[in-house]
Amino acid sequence: MKFYNFLNKSIIVSSFEKKLKIIVFVLCFCIILSVFVGSIDNILVVEGIIRPKTVTTPIKCLLDGFVCEKYYKNTDFVEEGEILLKIDSSYQIETKNSILNKKKNYEYELAMIKDLYFLLLKTSIENIPYEEEIIHKNVAYSVFVSEYKQYKTDYELMKKNFQRKANLYPKFLSKQELEEAESCFLESLYAFTSWLDNKKKFVHNDYNQAIYNIEECT
Repeated sequence: MKFYNFLNKSIIVSSFEKKLKIIVFVLCFCIILSVFVGSIDNILVVEGIIRPKTVTTPIKCLLDGFVCEKYYKNTDFVEEGEILLKIDSSYQIETKNSILNKKKNYEYELAMIKDLYFLLLKTSIENIPYEEEIIHKNVAYSVFVSEYKQYKTDYELMKKNFQRKANLYPKFLSKQELEEAESCFLESLYAFTSWLDNKKKFVHNDYNQAIYNIEECT
């Protein structure tokens, strides 16, 4: 028969808890001490070959031209910023100047066409709102105004002649004479309107072409 001493058991449990706490405390202290004082080195020894990402490195030049001098040899090591080549870019400079001159000419042509272009937008067979100042400095503008006046003069003469004969018919004028006057009037009207329409189309195309030429030179 066994007898349990409950008092002794409580004393044993209490002693075990104290020992457990001491062990946990010592372990925590050792871990903290190893973190701040000691270190663990993991060394892995392997064999391999180091190779560059690319065998060659392309060099891009910002200027066009001919190579006249070279300051390196093949397989030489070079540093960043080191001069490698000397390039003769005189041809590129000449080409650039030529393009700039073309651009100036295109801009001048556009200025001349622009005045005429906007004049045509407002022009009809009844009216042409031209400006005297532009006529003296713009040849194309001046030629158009002169041609317009000539067409309009012919058209108005034929119109007046037809109206006059229409008033005389049928008392003093035959039907054939009236029809001939009407035919001349309609022909002058058709010639006038056709010329004006074609002029607007041509100038419109020239205006767009001049803008395109300038953009190509930019």
